[in-house]
Amino acid sequence: MQEWSGHALLGLRAAEALPEWEMSLLQPDMRPDSLARPFFPKIHSVVEKLAAMCLILDWVYIPEFRRYCLQPGGRWVPHTLAAADGSAAITAQKPVSCTANLALLQDMLQALVVALQARDWEEALRRAGVLGHFVQEPFTPGHSTNNELFAQIFPDPVSGRHLRMHHFFDSASGDFLADAPRLLGTSVIECALNLLEAMRRGGRDSRKYIPAVVTAAYAGADPRRLQEILAPASQQAASLTASAWHSAFCLAFQRFEAADCAWLAERGLGELLPIFIHPSLYQEVIPGYLVENGYLQPLWAWEKDGLGRQREVHISAGFAMYGHAGIKYFLGSGVYHEFRCRVGLPSRARSGQDEHTRVLFAIETDAQENTVYSEDIEYGAQRQLEIELLPDQPLQEITVPLQNASTMLLTARCFPYTSAEGDSLFSIPSVIIAEPVLCKNAG
Repeated sequence: MQEWSGHALLGLRAAEALPEWEMSLLQPDMRPDSLARPFFPKIHSVVEKLAAMCLILDWVYIPEFRRYCLQPGGRWVPHTLAAADGSAAITAQKPVSCTANLALLQDMLQALVVALQARDWEEALRRAGVLGHFVQEPFTPGHSTNNELFAQIFPDPVSGRHLRMHHFFDSASGDFLADAPRLLGTSVIECALNLLEAMRRGGRDSRKYIPAVVTAAYAGADPRRLQEILAPASQQAASLTASAWHSAFCLAFQRFEAADCAWLAERGLGELLPIFIHPSLYQEVIPGYLVENGYLQPLWAWEKDGLGRQREVHISAGFAMYGHAGIKYFLGSGVYHEFRCRVGLPSRARSGQDEHTRVLFAIETDAQENTVYSEDIEYGAQRQLEIELLPDQPLQEITVPLQNASTMLLTARCFPYTSAEGDSLFSIPSVIIAEPVLCKNAG
């Protein structure tokens, strides 16, 4: 018998968090002989059987389960986010493809929804296990980060030793309760898109545990210490698994509570993780702040009041970007229909603002996942809107339609001027993106 560890343990915490109405529907085969499998942990309940199925992607060589471990083309379901060809992006050292992962998540969700609707409980548990395993993978750095980097960045202090670090990151904790599950969408594609967003963010955020895990591994730490380090990531993985399963139940039986759906009507753009940020002062989107001389500063800008008078206002909902850069967001075509924001230059923290400052700000869209790189911020996308930003002007309101847009791009470009000495120079300020909102319905 397997132990309750790893994916099964994360699945157990996820299943325990599901609403009673969902678990009471499930009526799988619970005969003792069907549960006494050498690759199962010891199972006493439906909750535990659902949880155990999160091991399913590790059973690729067991004929009964092999079909669940394969993508439609026959390639293995990756044990990390997928590349464009469906391979394991991190392991194959290829870029992660949001398009490929969105399609894979849609397939997994749809298969689970169909099984639930058919009340094929054995199939539903297996499909839930596939989805749960895949969702959980990015939350361990062993599956979200190139494993070669661990020893390169943190060399082993013991000469002649060679440890496989991946093993130490597979130390899931169960010392927590999963969060109450959250509805991730009212359609399969919306659920898949929000799952992908959470998985990408989980993979990024879990990397902060790498130094502690590697240090503990080199020191010969007890496995319980590794579980303690990784407990926050384990809790997030289990909570997202519960939300994925809960959303599938809601989709299957069209059970959507108004309170659960409210957060889906509008999404603040600052909540989402970009798929690309042009190298600049900004390594990431920082909600509520801009960067000035290497430090975070609050967002202040000019706006016009109801009488047309200019006044300074603090922007609490928004972020800043460099004035010669691009930021790309993957939207998964058809989920969002409109983008709204206000945009302008800071009234404080005015680096890069002088008589030469002129920023062309644009919103662009692409029907595909845009992977173009350009030093000149030219990404080959369709420019939906372009405005000029100058110092001391009030914020300008923007509304852009997003029909059929898989990628939305925010671009800002500055242009060189020639100094009195004949040098080619730039004046590049920060640009404030205020109250940026993605709307499911236009208007």
